[in-house]
Amino acid sequence: MCGLTGWIGTDAPTDLFSRFADATDLLRHRGPDDEGFVWLPASGGPPVTGSGPDTPESLALRPWRSIAGPPSAGGILLGHRRLAILDLSPGGHQPMSADDGRLWVAYNGEIYNFTELRDELKPHHEFRTASDTEVLLAAYRHWGLDCVRRFVGMFAFAIADRREPGNPVVHLARDPFGIKPLYYAALGQSVVFASEIKALLALGVPARINPVRLQRYLEDGITDYGADTLFHGIHQVPPAHTLTLQPGPPDQSAAPTNYWEPPVTRPAARISMADAAASLREALLQSVRLHVRSDVPLGTALSGGLDSSSIVAAVRAVDPSARIEAFGYVADDASISEEKWMTTAATAVGATLHRCHSQPDFLATRLDQLVFNQDLPFSSTSIAAQWHVFQAAAAAGIKVMLDGQGADEMLAGYGGYPARRLESLVRSGHLAQAARFWQLAGRSHGHRTMAVQLGGYLAPRSAVGKAKFLAGRGGAAAALDHSWFARHAGGSDIPPRIPGPDRLRSELWHSLRTSSLPMLLRYEDRNSMAHSVESRVPFLTRDLAELIFSFPEECLVDNAGTTKSVLRHAMRGLIPDAILDRRDKIGFATPEQQWLAIVRPWVEQQLSLIASGLTPALRHDVVLGQWQSVLAGRGRFDFRFWRWINLVAWSRTFNVSFR
Repeated sequence: MCGLTGWIGTDAPTDLFSRFADATDLLRHRGPDDEGFVWLPASGGPPVTGSGPDTPESLALRPWRSIAGPPSAGGILLGHRRLAILDLSPGGHQPMSADDGRLWVAYNGEIYNFTELRDELKPHHEFRTASDTEVLLAAYRHWGLDCVRRFVGMFAFAIADRREPGNPVVHLARDPFGIKPLYYAALGQSVVFASEIKALLALGVPARINPVRLQRYLEDGITDYGADTLFHGIHQVPPAHTLTLQPGPPDQSAAPTNYWEPPVTRPAARISMADAAASLREALLQSVRLHVRSDVPLGTALSGGLDSSSIVAAVRAVDPSARIEAFGYVADDASISEEKWMTTAATAVGATLHRCHSQPDFLATRLDQLVFNQDLPFSSTSIAAQWHVFQAAAAAGIKVMLDGQGADEMLAGYGGYPARRLESLVRSGHLAQAARFWQLAGRSHGHRTMAVQLGGYLAPRSAVGKAKFLAGRGGAAAALDHSWFARHAGGSDIPPRIPGPDRLRSELWHSLRTSSLPMLLRYEDRNSMAHSVESRVPFLTRDLAELIFSFPEECLVDNAGTTKSVLRHAMRGLIPDAILDRRDKIGFATPEQQWLAIVRPWVEQQLSLIASGLTPALRHDVVLGQWQSVLAGRGRFDFRFWRWINLVAWSRTFNVSFR
């Protein structure tokens, strides 16, 4: 796992090299094992390469900071920080070039099927290293940008291509799910790009608020979907997209190109639960076989839920002799602690379980650091629990972790999904089947709850918003300064839902692309990288996604309303029945309301900054009134309080302008 920076333009400032050294230093946590730089003049002249303090001396590269500046006005610059996971030798140094020096790559991620691709490419390329980076470069030489369709892995990369004299380009690409980050922004007549936003800010990109995204965050807690970000003018390459940049004005570059979508609109296959479970089991085991490829110690995150227990059990199934180091967070509040379940899962596969804890004062003392790590606000204090898990893994010498992220979004693991299946039955006219499903599923999910959820799904969106407000859940919207948003926002960017009768599968696509997974992957990437640990997510492969999206909805939520039903069937015999038969869902949960009440003076000090004008999009009087109402037991506690606190910390940490 690594970090990259880059620049492409026609008018390089004289201090470009030193500024990029500073920006790349900000990504050292992503790659403390090596660093490198290359300048590629647009004229086609010889590359200028350089090193930093962490570069192996055996490479004999000139110190980058000793190089005066760009020897020509235009060109391409790539910077890289390396976390060595495959081929630990200096041969894996980046930026890496092809034989003729026309192609260079800076790459963040892992291509798990690199061994198979290497064998396929050997007739066309003489390999010099054992790294997957060279396989990526050889794949691009042979297949062009279509190479991304052949990769099984997580990746964000920049390939500088100078094969057309006088017309260099940079191709940016991101993996199908957006597991690895890649941001870009215009800077004058140039474009800069990097693995994290903080590096772009260090290069001079202004920290300005995106009012449309701000409103979405404050009302719904959603931040990371599509190309835009909470910073105006800073974009991300969307998942499953490539982007080609050219020297010159930024608007001359092409728009991102989509190379894959989950096949949600295809008709579901006719398949039995038994056959679906068998195919899912084999596909997951094959994915884990690829994901455990590593030249460094490997561990697993373990919450005790179905997803992480599936990963741990799959590791044991594919390697009966493996030493499994599992890391889990234990909450002090017994009502949300999963210690019993993670112990059960670890014992069943003979894993060594490492338990992590946190305290409420962690937020008060480390919030600014967490916000700085994340680059963007986050919606829940559970991120602190995850942070401790990766901290413990790093302390134990683990450099690679496997996690169950993504299973909920593909296999229908959240509470509202049974009502989505009910909606599918109603909209498709299967009313008798819908009535039976409501009767059975309501026994575990609550008949009234499902009825209310179904009403919300069937009602027009405008009516849903009004109903939430009248029900007392409009507190987040009430705290907004609507006059400020009227002056600055100018519209909504909520993406449309996919039409069709299969509403459950449509909702899963929405969770995968917009509402849930993009944020969770950002949290995981930044928390793991903060400790120089690579986090892998075996559920998130195209093969698995295409298989799961081919299943009929009753395989995901069965006729009794059981969520992730096909996964429960698939893992029977590998996971203890007690875990497979669980119906509650906790994850790395923290007692958020208790924590904030314990550190009340700190919370109120943070919220008081709203009155100072730091975040003019919020009304301080409403925010404070709602907080005091909750403390007095009159108001309803939800995530809006944490969003406000987090926005204040983020605005202060990055000196965000709201003008």
